[in-house]
Amino acid sequence: MNQILFENEDLLAVNKPAGISSAPLTEEDRGRPNALDLLQESHSLSQGGLLHRLDHDTSGVLLFGKNKKTYELFRKEWSERVQKFYRARISDELSTDWPIPHTIDWPIGNSKKSSKKVIAVRPEDSVTHRRLEKIIRGKLRQAKTIILKKEEQDLHLQLITGVRHQIRVHLSTAGCPILGDALYGGKKAAQLYLHAEKVIVQTEKEKLEIEAPLPDYWT
Repeated sequence: MNQILFENEDLLAVNKPAGISSAPLTEEDRGRPNALDLLQESHSLSQGGLLHRLDHDTSGVLLFGKNKKTYELFRKEWSERVQKFYRARISDELSTDWPIPHTIDWPIGNSKKSSKKVIAVRPEDSVTHRRLEKIIRGKLRQAKTIILKKEEQDLHLQLITGVRHQIRVHLSTAGCPILGDALYGGKKAAQLYLHAEKVIVQTEKEKLEIEAPLPDYWT
């Protein structure tokens, strides 16, 4: 079930729970619950659509354009109009002495060994072009994550780019995988502790701050 966080004539924001997809990606997905199909039952989004995605096991704010004009505007000017903020609970202490805030800007590529994973490449690893071709499928994509604040085991983050699994692989490569993220080396937990807690949206009329409360299992 998607909790409605905000709605006007142009935009709809819901709090997607962990455990359902944002939208069906494959034919196999079409028989499973997903946020887009659940909303279609109560809202007409035929002229608009989903503006971005969250991983299946990530909870939090998910945005939809309710009409063609809004959908096309935000798809075209997404990075200028939307800021995304996340919260992650890490398995271990930060293994670096980075001052906070800190920007992680390691590029990301699809793993050649696993279609489920991506790989972050740190400049200090000095990966040769030949070695890169052995581990990366396709091209590297630029990716930027900012660690804004640390509260005990929780990190508050801003996602500047939107590469698949970006926060998960950036934190894992930094030596502090997310709790419950078995794919990237996180300690076992009933849930993935990654939550899209806030978006700041600049519409043509106003600036909106939309927040999603933490899931019950977080506390």
